[in-house]
Order: sequence, then C-alpha cells, then structure tokens
Amino acid sequence: MLDPLTLNTLRQFRAGVYDCFGARRDALFELLDAATVAGLVPSLAYLSLPPVHRRGWGSLYDALAAGDIDAPALRELVARYPLDDGQPIYALDTSVWPRDDAETSPGRGHYFSSARQSAGKPIVTGWSYSWLAQLSFTHDSWTAPLDVQRVPAGGNVHAVAAAQIWELMEHLPAANGPVPLFVFDAGYDPEALARELAELDGQHVAVLVRLRSDRCFYADPPSPVGSKVGRPRRHGQKFSCADERAPRATRAVWRGPRPRLGWRACQDPEPCSARQLSEQAHRARHLGVGGGRAVAAPDAYPEAAVAVVARTRPT
Repeated sequence: MLDPLTLNTLRQFRAGVYDCFGARRDALFELLDAATVAGLVPSLAYLSLPPVHRRGWGSLYDALAAGDIDAPALRELVARYPLDDGQPIYALDTSVWPRDDAETSPGRGHYFSSARQSAGKPIVTGWSYSWLAQLSFTHDSWTAPLDVQRVPAGGNVHAVAAAQIWELMEHLPAANGPVPLFVFDAGYDPEALARELAELDGQHVAVLVRLRSDRCFYADPPSPVGSKVGRPRRHGQKFSCADERAPRATRAVWRGPRPRLGWRACQDPEPCSARQLSEQAHRARHLGVGGGRAVAAPDAYPEAAVAVVARTRPT
C-alpha cells in the first residue's frame, strides 16, 4: 500500500504539472501519462494506445501542435521536488538525437558516436541536447531530470550548461547546507566552464570534471634568475596523468572508494575556484598544480581521472 504522505505529495506534484499546461491541457496531461508508462515506441501514434490515454490519436498531434506549456513554471516546479536523500548533486551531459535521413530538418549537426556509423565513420547527424539531472547515493538507477536544452549546431556546450546551472540556482531554495555539486564528463573543459559560470563558480557551486587519461598539466614557470635573453618560459614542471612516476605537488590527498567509483583525487588544502585556476593559467591554457590548485592523480583506472574544484559555502 502506498504511503499516504507519498500519495499526497504525488497528487500535489501532478496538480502542479497540470497547472503548467495552457491550451490543450487535458490532452497534454494524458500524453504525459502515456509517455511515462509506454516506454520506447516506434512513433508518436503508439502513445495513444496505453489505457491512460483515453483520447483518439488525433488529439495527440493536436496537443503537440496547438498546446501550450509554461516551461519556466514547470522547471521551478520540478526543482521543488528533489530526490529523497536530499543530496545536492547534479550531472550534466549531452545526448544526440540521431536524424541521419532527415535531410530537410533544419539545425542538424554532425556528432561523434561510438555505437553508430555514417558512411563508414563514427559520426551521426542530428540534434544535440544538454541534460541536467539530480543524482543520489541510493543504489538504484533512478535520477531526477530537471532540465533539457537544445544545443545549436556549432554552439557552445559550456555556455548552455552554465545557463542551465544559473537557472537551477535561481529556483533552488536558499539553505545553509552543502554547496551544490555539478559533475561533468570528460567532454567538458574545466576552464571553459569556469569562464561561463563567472562569479557563481567556487562561491555558490562546486564543479567536478572527469579528465582524459592522457591529459597533462603544467605548473607556473619559475621566476627568472639574473638577466636572460629571449622569451621567458611559459610552463613549469609537467604533470602527466598517465605517468605514475610523475611527482606530486599537493600536500593533502583524498581517495574515493576505488572498488565502486574507480578514481581518486589529490587536492591542496587551500580552497580555490576553477575561475581562479583559469585566470592563473590562461597563457598556457592548462590548470596549474601548485599553490592552492587542484590536480588529478594517476590511478590504476586512468580513464577515470578527475579534477576536483570545490569550496565550502560562504558564511
């Protein structure tokens, strides 16, 4: 039997979703229920077959063509219902909707795909979308999608992700709890994210980005000694994630649960934001490894090396 409190919360959420619909709200709401229970379908018309969709298949297309949704209100509503464990941990990544044969569809782009090929090359043609979802430490596969935005062909995926974070932070209630943590895959650049997040980075959000196993970092160049002729050095000591013999430049080490997550990270105890890292290393376009910087450490799982950039919530 469903818990009465949970049932009441579900009713409130469904009523809020219904209020976010404008024209054709009844047809849109039944379409939402059908999409929830139907799973994968070969076409939209199949969504009219589940029992929860009590209308004809024509109303489905009419709802999509003439219906109206208050998207900002819907995003705010979803943000008010976090996962049960309450951990402010969010993941952002892009997903491509392949449309190789839709030659007349506008705005398509070419994207890498490890599972599909086009003309013998690992690429697909379609539309890219940036997803924002809340995660939890519960041992299941459930997440809470909060937002999705279209990434234009040739657009800046970091700018789209930063805009999603900014909008989510406006809807999250102010609290004295932990700083929200946003995790990214290796396709994102920590410096580009820092520039897009601006003053939000390091102060109100924490960012964790997975790094490629073959990435290298450079410390700040040493101060010149005496009078030397020629161009000054741009890089200092090199740190390679793939080199297990690379010297450590940190004073404190934090290790994650390697059997489950397969990664660990080293961090200097002095807090530092990704924006500060970007400003200090803009000439070399690399993160530094000295003086309050965070650095990925080589591990037995090099493909899962990460860079941790975090700061406690200001008081």
